[in-house]
Amino acid sequence: MANGPLTATELDTIRTRHAEGKSLRSIAVELGRAPTTIGTHAKRMGLSWDAGRTAAATEAKQASNRERRARLIARLYDRADKIMDRLEAAEFKLVGMDKDGYARTNLVAADAIPGAEERALSGMVVNMLAGAARLEAVDQGANGAERAKGILGAFAVDLQAAYGQLSHTGSSPTAQAVLAETDETPDQ
Repeated sequence: MANGPLTATELDTIRTRHAEGKSLRSIAVELGRAPTTIGTHAKRMGLSWDAGRTAAATEAKQASNRERRARLIARLYDRADKIMDRLEAAEFKLVGMDKDGYARTNLVAADAIPGAEERALSGMVVNMLAGAARLEAVDQGANGAERAKGILGAFAVDLQAAYGQLSHTGSSPTAQAVLAETDETPDQ
């Protein structure tokens, strides 16, 4: 922490940050000074941190956080939709290694996406929806959280049922095995 008298620049910073609704402690951290030093000088300048001003700053921050959560929730739902589209597509991209060790990408038409890939993508969707539900619960209170858990739980059961109806063995086929089954050859 800095020692010595406050500079004119530091005093201006205290005035500016106080007007912005910053806390005494955050100003002290920014300036590298003790909170008591900032408090003493603020008092001399006629500045105080009353409860009403702090409450207004807190409410402004909470409103900002609500807006950020809403944007994140929308992005999580959008991303989950895109992943679900990949799960339900008639074709999927398959990356495999050819005999020379080079990666080859192929579009493969198949009845179902390979098991390991489906589990990974389904897990991503569930995690994104769970995250969105938790964020929504922050602004909805306990009743909203319980409702979101119920919706998410039902979705998870449906995903598990759909996975159980697939006609795969549960093992993840290699790229070459899927290509051989579909009579495809790697892109050259």
